[in-house]
Amino acid sequence: MVENKIIGEEKEKKEVDKVRDLEGRELYSVLISTARGKPFRSSSPVYNHLVSFFNKELKYKKFEAIEWFFTNVARALRDKYMGFSVKLQAVYWTGNDCNISIRGINSVLEYMKDNDYIYVLKGSHDYRNEDLSYVSVVRFNQKLVDLFDKKQVELHIPSASMEYPIILKDRKTKEMIEVEKTGMIEEMAQEMHRYNQSLSGVDVRFDGKEVPLLEYQRSFSGDFNKGGRLFAHGGSIQLVPQELRLAAITIDGESVVELDYSANHPRILLEFLCQREPETLDLVDGTVDPYAADSSCLKVDELAIEEHKLRFGIKKYNPVRSFMKHAVMRALNCDSHERAVSSLSHEIFLDNKKDLIDRQYVGLPKKPDNQRVIEAVCRHNHLIAKDFFQDKGIWLQNLDSEIALRVIDLMLQSGEVVLCWHDSFQCRASAKDLLHSAMVEAWNDVLGSNIFVKVDQK
Repeated sequence: MVENKIIGEEKEKKEVDKVRDLEGRELYSVLISTARGKPFRSSSPVYNHLVSFFNKELKYKKFEAIEWFFTNVARALRDKYMGFSVKLQAVYWTGNDCNISIRGINSVLEYMKDNDYIYVLKGSHDYRNEDLSYVSVVRFNQKLVDLFDKKQVELHIPSASMEYPIILKDRKTKEMIEVEKTGMIEEMAQEMHRYNQSLSGVDVRFDGKEVPLLEYQRSFSGDFNKGGRLFAHGGSIQLVPQELRLAAITIDGESVVELDYSANHPRILLEFLCQREPETLDLVDGTVDPYAADSSCLKVDELAIEEHKLRFGIKKYNPVRSFMKHAVMRALNCDSHERAVSSLSHEIFLDNKKDLIDRQYVGLPKKPDNQRVIEAVCRHNHLIAKDFFQDKGIWLQNLDSEIALRVIDLMLQSGEVVLCWHDSFQCRASAKDLLHSAMVEAWNDVLGSNIFVKVDQK
């Protein structure tokens, strides 16, 4: 069995064939440090001599693919990545403008792998769970990195940083829409630039390794009143699941704390309701839990839940609450009662197809009475039920993105940076109280009151 040599590590690891074969920290360490490969090639004094050398080695038959390879390697190294992704389906490369063939790519990758310059992790599509679908990844061995002059790479190779931090997508097709750079848009862009600039001077690490090119962009859906949440460009640390974030991420060498807004969308609606109708404060207070609807309509197998927790060493696992939370979110995001019910059924269907360790709803019936579940969350949230089935989720995302940006701004004013996961934020553990105060203040600044704000620690 061949053993891989990973940059910066002396530890020997057994070779794996697929991205999905990686587990835990190793998987996300690979994903974070893999640049997005591009189907293009260009000439550069940084690697032209390498292209010529390997073109000769491969008998002058694969020039285009060799130049493609070194173009992507150099661009990845420029931003401190340790690999790049590549699509190996023949149809993807058919008729491309750079005349790069899939046969040429396969030949070059095979040669580089056989000579210990790289190793390749094959991608895979998982129809049960898109989060477990991966493209193939070319990982660099030190032998390849040593071919490059680091100073020349930094001098001559352009960074892969994003062109503009504000993006707009068609809500149905998800295709990009050209953004007209009005004064409002430029102001939003400058806000994102300030945030990204603050991150460039901070040492963010995952599992002890530097996180490359950490930048956020703001993504809107359909128009600039919908969506607007912050996404890390290329996925980066936002790929890391919650259970690994606290254990593996550090900021400037310090462990982190993560705080999040609990049930922020229904609580935003309650905030607005009590501003419009102050008398409703007599019916509800800030301790209300929007996800605590009566779950007696679910026949729950408690033994199956406990066995699942024991089998996989899971401490926190509450499928009932998770399902009720999802029901509330479906009620807010769907445009009809029927769609919400159907969406819940599909959620259970997909969950039952996942590998057991990835399932969220172990212990719940395979076909719950989702009509009754939706009715239960409506009764429990009767004060805001008129906002259900109105497709309001996308509008609420716009509000929570404004709150997130205010949190970031308040923290930056105090000399602290935060990492953002929509409505969750990480900072240095020593700045925990500062982050809590910033989150409460940001909620009040954007919404006008903070009766229903609830900040939890992960």
